[in-house]
Parts: sequence; structure tokens; C-alpha cells
Amino acid sequence: MEKGIWLAACLTAVLGAMPAGAWGQNVKSIVSGATWTATDGTSINAHGGGMLYEDGYYYWFGEHREGMKSAGVSVYRSKDLYNWENLGLALTPQGERTNTLQDISEGRLVERPKVIKNEKTGKYVMWGHWEDGEDYSKARVVVATADKIEGPYTFVRTLRPNGQESRDQTVFRDDDGRAYHIRSSENNMTVHCTLLSDDYTKPTDTYERIIPEKQYEAPAIMKIGDTYIGFFSGCTSWDPNPGHVLMTKDLMSAGDWRDLGNPCIDDGAETTYRSQSTFVLKVEGYEDAYMFMADRWNKSNIETSTYVWLPIHLRTGYPMLRWYDSWDLSIFEQMARFKRAASLEDGNTYVLLSRLSDRMLSSDEGNICLYNDDEGRNLQFVFEAVDGEEDTYRLKDVATGQCLEASGSSLRLAPEGGSTAQQWVMERQGDKFYVVKSRLNGRVLTVKDGSTKNKAQVVLDNYAASNKTKFGLYFDSKRFDYEEDNPFVSPKEAEDSTTVGVPAVGTDGGNTSVRCEGGSLVVKPGTGFEGMNSLTLYDAAGRCLLRTEAASVAGVIVAGRPAGLSEGLYMIRVENGMTKAVRTLKFIHP
Repeated sequence: MEKGIWLAACLTAVLGAMPAGAWGQNVKSIVSGATWTATDGTSINAHGGGMLYEDGYYYWFGEHREGMKSAGVSVYRSKDLYNWENLGLALTPQGERTNTLQDISEGRLVERPKVIKNEKTGKYVMWGHWEDGEDYSKARVVVATADKIEGPYTFVRTLRPNGQESRDQTVFRDDDGRAYHIRSSENNMTVHCTLLSDDYTKPTDTYERIIPEKQYEAPAIMKIGDTYIGFFSGCTSWDPNPGHVLMTKDLMSAGDWRDLGNPCIDDGAETTYRSQSTFVLKVEGYEDAYMFMADRWNKSNIETSTYVWLPIHLRTGYPMLRWYDSWDLSIFEQMARFKRAASLEDGNTYVLLSRLSDRMLSSDEGNICLYNDDEGRNLQFVFEAVDGEEDTYRLKDVATGQCLEASGSSLRLAPEGGSTAQQWVMERQGDKFYVVKSRLNGRVLTVKDGSTKNKAQVVLDNYAASNKTKFGLYFDSKRFDYEEDNPFVSPKEAEDSTTVGVPAVGTDGGNTSVRCEGGSLVVKPGTGFEGMNSLTLYDAAGRCLLRTEAASVAGVIVAGRPAGLSEGLYMIRVENGMTKAVRTLKFIHP
């Protein structure tokens, strides 16, 4: 974590108030941001850490700090992730400071320690970020090994992997036993990945610049099936920023990583809930259960920094982080309860799950909205095929017997009838989500304003290729035994699918082009957009980034570029007084 003032691209960390609260013995839940205490009554001091599970225990390794001073690597263990036993220091500062930089003496800095076990040698191997204690210019790693998981760990060496800088870092052991070192390099402008030697103590010559020129740090890597998922933060010194989640089928391929944007969806998303990623833990005993680990930094006293742990929502195939004031591991049972349906079958019962937020179509005080898992509010529909109409269904609520009905731009539950207002065309998309279109007026179910919040309103709107119009078809696996589908399509397939769809009525066929020039967004909307136009820019998740009025001059519209706009997938919508519009997704290169 880069805190030297000389470094322009440095640590993203978060300063915030420390909530009251203490952990000790017999704790039954996780309260992020609170001051946690071990079973001996001392404050847990394990920052920028990672975990390893063995013989029924989770072992938590982290930076041991004395105020701002780096004082080794601590280790704690727990059977339940709530109550933590302090095992002391796994790695202790030792030796004399040398000009060869080959020591871990007092004053040296060891950050973001991660431990993996080598099954061939039986050794436990620790990798961490190492600095000389003067500044962050050395950008090295430290390697240490131990015969027991809790240590003590013996210093092996410091180095620069493949001769390249290494600051924020992690190690990842794959299913086949090969291990990788992932790090921020090139002055934090590019993420590198290196295959480690068979004993995990050295880098091999095999490495790639997997996420070039993104200025990402704080890597935390997981794998589900054949899909790798990486959580990162940006580099904005101590100022908070939105995190990033990326997916790939090839860990070592720069061309296959796809940036899905900020995984956080609730209030506080713009600062990753005032925290910075450090590790992803596979939670034992549950199906596809993973926990996001992060630090809520106190830049004036790192020792008192706290921790943010959250369950990772994976049902949609797109990792998401909701905020919970407190939670326990039973949440993973509920998350695994609803499965992606492989197909839509007449007479089966399904829920509609929003692509944007992993929340279900629900009824709350008569309003049709998205809601967290809640049996009293979530709508489970029997899908009844409409005779003679392809892919068309009546959606009958199991609890009330009423049907989902279109009413202008609104939705409601109404007694069953034969009107087209209760008939819905299910258009399956390339990423296996559905666009749900009313036969009455051709409008589609849309999350109002692209909101990802609980209780977000669902309305009917004209079709636009956007994730806010996408709903997954899921079933309650406690009640039904339908065929399940894997929600994890390839990142490239998922990306391409966001451009799939019927152009909106009145468009010019989608001939828009867009580019960034300095601080401006330059749009060529095609024919029929003379004079003043309304221009709206959305990200791939459907969030509005810019809404402005601008004139088309010689077929070109120039608007101010939103601050912080990075290379990615966006949707441009242009409308003029004649209601003509363009909706298309393009790559924008800043």
C-alpha cells in the first residue's frame, strides 16, 4: 500500500470514523467497521491481510502495527470467523539493516502478507510487500517460509519479481496446484501476474501485464468454476474511491480480463463502503460461498484501522457487494437457495432477479419494486404460456393468485383476465438474461433510473440495450427441482451481449460514434440530429454518468467529459425535438 508522498499513483485507502463495538468471546455475527477484539481482549491487529484454512481453523495473517510503525506479521485463528484467538507474530522483525536490502530488521516495512501452502514440500510460504522504511521507491516483495501454518516464518529473500516493481500484492493458488503472484507495478499503472516456482518461493520467467495502464492496486483474487474474479481499487492516495471487479477465463491473459466496474451497489458504493480490498476467502461448509475482506484505514494511526467483511453475491454471474450493518454465515444458505433456471417451462414457478442488483421483483406496500430476499415481499410467479403466442406468458403470483399487469408506464398485480396487459414476451439475451416486454404497449420491465438500491422501483419503459432492462429467471431450489444453469458466461460473451437487442423506434440504425478528446466527449450521432440535442451517457450497468444539452454542428456534438471516465463500455443516447434517438454501446478510449 503506497503511502509515500513522492508517489503520484499511490494507495487508495479510506479515512473514516471508527464505529463503536467490540468483539470477544461468543460473538455470533460480523459487524464491519467496528473495533474487533480477540478472545484475549486485545484489539485485532492484522491489516492488509489474508487467510488460509486448515484442519477446521481459519488462519488470518496481517500487518502488525504499532501506531504507524510496521512491527511484523500477526496471525490469528478461528473456527467460525467470529471469535479469534491471538497466536502472536508469525513473522518477527529480525536481523541487521544492510545495504543489500536483504533483511527484515526493525524499521523495514512489510505489508499485505499472504500465505499459501505448498503440498509438494509441505512448507507454508508467505509473500508480502517490502520497503526499506524510508519511502516506497524500493517496491520489492519479501518471501518467508515455515514448517507450521502459524510459524514462526523464516526470512528467505526480498526481490523484484521479473525485475519489475511490486507494491500492493497477493498470491493465488490455482486448482492445479500452480501458484501466482499478482501485483501493482510500473509505478502502479499496470497489474502484473507471475507464475511461481514449484516450491512457491521464487518467480519464474513466465509473467504477463494482465491489466495494463489501469492504475489499479489492492488485488484480491478468487476462482469459481473456470472463471477468475479479481477485486481491485483505484489509486487516489488516502482518498476513497469506487472499487473495481474484473473477470476472465485466463488468469495470464491481458486480452481476456473484462472490467465490470464497481461491485458495490448500496449507499457508500462510491468509496467501496469506506474500505479497500485485500483478500477473498472461500467460506467452508457452504455452496459457492466467498467473503470479501477489506480494510478501513485510519491514515493517522494504522494500528487502529478496522475491517470490512462482506458476503459476495454471485447469483447473477456478476459479483456484487451489498452493505450489511451486521451479518452471519447463514446468509450463504439463503444466497444459494435461488438458482438460475436453464430454461423457461410452461407451468413452472420462477422469480425475476435483477441483473443490476441481484434483487428480486417484489411487491412492497402495493409498489412493484426490487427487494432483498424476503418471502413476504418477493414475487414468485407461475409462468403460464399464452396459446398461439410465441415466448409469451401470463405471470401469476403464487401468494395472491393475481397476475402481473401493465398499466401505462406502471406495473401492478390484478385479478386474472384475458387482456394483453397481462401478457409478457420473454426475450432471452446472449448472456441468458431476459428482457420482459408487455404485449399491450411494447414497453419492457425497467429498473427506474438504473437504481441498484433496495426498494428500487420497476416501471415500463421503451426498450434500450441496458442492464436495467435485464432480469434473470431463477427458482427456489428448496421447493423445486428444475434444471439449473451456470450463471457464469465468459466475460467476452457477457460483454458482447450488452449490445444485443432491437433498436428503439425512430433511431437511425445505431450509427453513432464516440471518442474522447482531452476534456471533451465527441459524438457523431448520424443523420437526423441537427440543432439542439439531449445527450445521456450510461455505463454498462445502466448508471447515468452525464445528462446534458448540446448542439450538433456539422454533424458533431461536443460535450464535457465526465471526470474520472476510464476506458470501458458505455451507452450513448441522443435525442432531439423530433424524438429521434440513438442507443448504442461503444468503447471509449480516454
